[in-house]
Amino acid sequence: MSTSIDAATPVLGGDYITLTPTTFTSELLSPAMYKYLAVTNVYDMNKNTLSDSKSIMDSCNVKSNNMNVPFQFKKQVVLRMPADSAIYEIEYQAIDWSGKVRTGKYYIQH
Repeated sequence: MSTSIDAATPVLGGDYITLTPTTFTSELLSPAMYKYLAVTNVYDMNKNTLSDSKSIMDSCNVKSNNMNVPFQFKKQVVLRMPADSAIYEIEYQAIDWSGKVRTGKYYIQH
């Protein structure tokens, strides 16, 4: 996934995408102890925050789909994207076994 809002990764098709949060080495060398994924903002195609982004984020961050809650191990996360022609900012956090937290922001265009 893209780390730049200017080059958001396009997603074609339906309103759902399955994500598998992992590391560059697929966690073979050093698995994360906990992971966390959440939609932290929703933009229009001009990169302005949508007026209803709060309600869209609430709709995306459904706990039953492992969004917006810490989880362990390799889990697939289902992201619901209710707004068309929008760019979703996704925050991915991983905490390693020594307690260090790594955070990344990624962008998906729907």
